[in-house]
Amino acid sequence: MANPFLRQATGLLREFGVFDAIWINLGLVGIFFSLTFIASTGPLVGGDPLAGGLTTLVFMFFIALAFSIVSILIPRTAADYVFVSRNLHPAFGYVGNAGYFVATVPLFMGITITTLESFGLSALFAYLGLATSNPALVNLASTLSSPVYEFTVGGGLTVIAALLPIFGYRAFKRLSNVILPLILIAVAVMFVVLAITPTGVALSRLQAVSGNPSLLSTVAQFGQKNNTPAPSLSSLANLLPLNAVYVVGFSYIISAIYVAGEVRQVKRNMPLAILGTLFITFVIFYGSVALSYHTFGYQFLSNLYTMSILFAQSPLPVVPYLDFLAAAVSNNLFVGSFIIIMATVQLFWYQTNAIFVGSRLLLSYSFDRI
Repeated sequence: MANPFLRQATGLLREFGVFDAIWINLGLVGIFFSLTFIASTGPLVGGDPLAGGLTTLVFMFFIALAFSIVSILIPRTAADYVFVSRNLHPAFGYVGNAGYFVATVPLFMGITITTLESFGLSALFAYLGLATSNPALVNLASTLSSPVYEFTVGGGLTVIAALLPIFGYRAFKRLSNVILPLILIAVAVMFVVLAITPTGVALSRLQAVSGNPSLLSTVAQFGQKNNTPAPSLSSLANLLPLNAVYVVGFSYIISAIYVAGEVRQVKRNMPLAILGTLFITFVIFYGSVALSYHTFGYQFLSNLYTMSILFAQSPLPVVPYLDFLAAAVSNNLFVGSFIIIMATVQLFWYQTNAIFVGSRLLLSYSFDRI
């Protein structure tokens, strides 16, 4: 007897195209979070940024390829969970994906609660306060950096972000189509600012914005005492920790596999989405490190981050992560504000993506009555 159904039911509609899948990947990669982490940790560990990025890219290519193949073989929600649980053992599938769920939802959402302030709101208010000589905004930035306000404000924003998926995947898709392109535009604007600003001009502008005429000498003296010599850029030993730093950024390039059951033309779109995300993020991550070294100088950044992060003695009202530094040297209040605002939006949008994708993983568990 012929099958009366035109297709087997999946329970979900296939309404995501290749760009939707890329947006989901980039949303969970956390573009500004990852580039900020890489650009601020790179000067602390040393190692050549191009060699470190390329060697990590080669390693991640095979992982991306494996997940692409799995998504083609089993085009279902949480395809890797289904593949492992059916072909190896249900326990392996559950434990492996439970680890992913814990990392995505409680762990990284918890981290983002704090970075919404340190990378985002605190940096924005500190920049606006310094650029407009407004002490109230600078004080607000310092207040938001305190643990109580970090968790209160970040937690409140996370609750709002977590509620957005309730409005359905179509609303999520529309918002992604607006937010992710704006985030990429902000990254491009930041890269242009860094590329066209000579080192001498950048350091001069940063010192002027800080309102501290001894900023550069203070950082240099601290580095001479506590960071001499700076971690070598040419050392092979330093390449391994730099690889690990890059891996943190690349770790979520496969996130679209959790919505494989909702992607159209999955055999074409999933490999394009996963491998495309890998190469997009490589350009962004390497570009953020290389351009920051070009603009501010490796030695200055190594001294600054050693002082601000390792010793917790920032010479500025906030830890000067890359979005703040780029805004400070942009010489344009609107450009600088746009960069930091979009960094904040990206952090907020990560929380929404984590809930959206996490719900798909829980859905796959429910199919198996877990």
